[in-house]
Amino acid sequence: AQTAVPYEKTGLPEKIAACVKSDRAGVVALLKEFGAAKGSELKPEQFAAFGEKIDALLAAAASLA
Repeated sequence: AQTAVPYEKTGLPEKIAACVKSDRAGVVALLKEFGAAKGSELKPEQFAAFGEKIDALLAAAASLA
C-alpha cells in the first residue's frame, strides 16, 4: 500500500492560506464539499482532488487580481 503523505507536506496548507486571502468564502465552500471544516481534516485520498480544485480557485483569483 502507498504511504500517505502527511497533510503538512502536501503543499495544501500554503495553497489554502494563499487562497483565503483572496477568496475565503470559496475556500470554505470547497472544504465543505470535501466534508472538512479545515484543511487538516481532509483525508489523504482527498488531497489530489482537493489540490486540483484549490489550484483552480487560486488561478481564478490570480486572473482577477
